[in-house]
Amino acid sequence: MYAMNPGSDPLAATKFHVLTNVNRPGPPSSGQCDHDEMESLAQGAVPRYAAGPDRAILSRGPRADIEIGIRNFVVQYILQISGSEESLKAQRTLLNKLNLVLVSVLKQEWPHNWPTFINEIISACRTSLSICENNMIILGLLSEEVFDYSAEQMTSAKTRNLKTVMCAEFSQIFQLCQEILNTADQPSLIKATLETLLRFCNWIPLGYIFETPLIETLRTRFLEAPEFRNVTLQCLTEIGGLQTGGVNTYDEQLVKMFTEVLTTISNFIPLSLDLKTTYPQSNSRDQEFIQNLALFLCNFFGMHLNVGPLPFSPSAPPLLFSSPSSPSSPFLPLLHLLLAPLFQTCPLVLCPREYRASLTDRTMVAH
Repeated sequence: MYAMNPGSDPLAATKFHVLTNVNRPGPPSSGQCDHDEMESLAQGAVPRYAAGPDRAILSRGPRADIEIGIRNFVVQYILQISGSEESLKAQRTLLNKLNLVLVSVLKQEWPHNWPTFINEIISACRTSLSICENNMIILGLLSEEVFDYSAEQMTSAKTRNLKTVMCAEFSQIFQLCQEILNTADQPSLIKATLETLLRFCNWIPLGYIFETPLIETLRTRFLEAPEFRNVTLQCLTEIGGLQTGGVNTYDEQLVKMFTEVLTTISNFIPLSLDLKTTYPQSNSRDQEFIQNLALFLCNFFGMHLNVGPLPFSPSAPPLLFSSPSSPSSPFLPLLHLLLAPLFQTCPLVLCPREYRASLTDRTMVAH
């Protein structure tokens, strides 16, 4: 490779330093690249080096070898930092930036130049709990980039290819998530997995959600746990808002999820609790949960008003009410507090007028 003079540009200096050390065996040592240099790299050295004016320099040498060298350098540094729980916590900021760099590399290299990435990251998850935790974060970031932000950053053909590959290889990722959710007891790993699953819920094939024990695992293992209940309810909210294609295949599972989630919530929200009074005095986590519960209800009603039998459908068997005039539902105070103000604030968004009137009448009578 031709020599390059970094001059006084710190970004160019970082590029030069990385490229002159990137092919050294083993993870980078303190003599190869310190944290300040790596943070500079994470802020844009690799993307700008690969796509910016310096491409002319790379074209003079073995470009593929340099790209693989940069990729391996970033991977090895991530594995080094995430290799222990202490290092992962102490260098979280740097690791987050490295994760973003890796995702940027993946958007360029995967799958055509890195077809084994999914297999590699799954295999690495089994070597260390801390590595597994960080790898779940990487998979969540990749999901966001491919399915949420790709329209602004990649061509439609590239986006379509990445989505196809990720869906095709998702079975391995889902199996790993299930294994963690069923057996793990480390809170940070569980939370990272739940947060990653939240990013998956809006695009994975419906069979993974409704034809596996996923919903039951979320509800029975994590919904009542204070440290996990918010992100768990967010996952259930995403599931409740999924479009099932107009096919009634999953109607029964949707209604079962809705009623059982409310039943579980009643186990830790006292039925006699006056939420209107206690909400302002609650801590931020509890307030967030009540807000997430409102979103869960609104999301479900907004997408599945015709799924039956729904608890509040005037023509359906009453699952939460014993009768319109004499309800005995323990959920009624909670539902009235959450739904009535929301329906008054944004009625056109949340539900049709006749449905809103029926629900409001029934809750107001009981209240």
